[in-house]
Amino acid sequence: MERIGFIGLGVMGNLMCRRVLLLKKPVSVYDVDKKAVARMVEAGAEARKSPAEVAEYSDIVLASLPDDSVIEKVIFGENGLLEGIKPGNVFVDLSSSTPVMTKKVGQALLAKGAEMLDAPVSRGAPAAKEGTLSIMVGGKMEVMERYRFILEQLGTDIIHVGELGAAHTLKSLNNLLSATNLIASLEGTIIAAKAGVDPFKFIKAVNAGSGRSHMTTVRYPKYYLARKFESNFTVRLMYKDCSIALDLAKQLGTPMLFSSITQHIYAMAISQGMGGEDNTKIMLLLEKLMNYSMGVGGN
Repeated sequence: MERIGFIGLGVMGNLMCRRVLLLKKPVSVYDVDKKAVARMVEAGAEARKSPAEVAEYSDIVLASLPDDSVIEKVIFGENGLLEGIKPGNVFVDLSSSTPVMTKKVGQALLAKGAEMLDAPVSRGAPAAKEGTLSIMVGGKMEVMERYRFILEQLGTDIIHVGELGAAHTLKSLNNLLSATNLIASLEGTIIAAKAGVDPFKFIKAVNAGSGRSHMTTVRYPKYYLARKFESNFTVRLMYKDCSIALDLAKQLGTPMLFSSITQHIYAMAISQGMGGEDNTKIMLLLEKLMNYSMGVGGN
């Protein structure tokens, strides 16, 4: 029976780990937040004292971590995963990391005889809870197929996109596109409301035309028109993902003229103390900048 490890029990990690527990296989967990670990132990997992210990008791280790600095500490730090990893083991990074860090970790694992997949997820916390995430996977196809049963417990759309690092490249670009689409949609809706058009009717008309998107069809009714700022993804995390994509473009010597403005808007939000706020609250900043609040129900 495959033994599974899970490191990182934040909002997404907690939900994904609970999905993994449904497989009824041994699951070892670690997080710096002892309360998060305790909750997972109550759900059926076994607590470990360090990433190294998780690796020692696992055949495959999944991780959902906030950024490169944490990933580096978990992998390379004292009692890090590298100290416990064994030949033949697999590490799956579900985080939104940089391709550079992914390749660095992959090379270190390969030197230990282990494999790695970068498998960032999309669609947010509700999909993580329901097991309907979209998962982009980079790395060896045969490794992905060996553990497809775990990925299918987490998501409904599992897409192999290339070699190690390709998935993290794609995820950052996906989030940059998502955020840019959001900003454009918000600007359009606010202008429409300011001109006297009901935002609900505006979005209904857009969704019947060529301007529709995932933002206007799914997220607008759920968060923006309802003014429910609870997507469980922060402004700072979206800024991080936009920055990864734009840093990649810079490395490739390619200008990103339009979408770079999106990063500046998120930087502005962070400068105003919104970094830890829900990403959906970027609407409040746009309303402030455009000097118009749509209010509840467009009033």
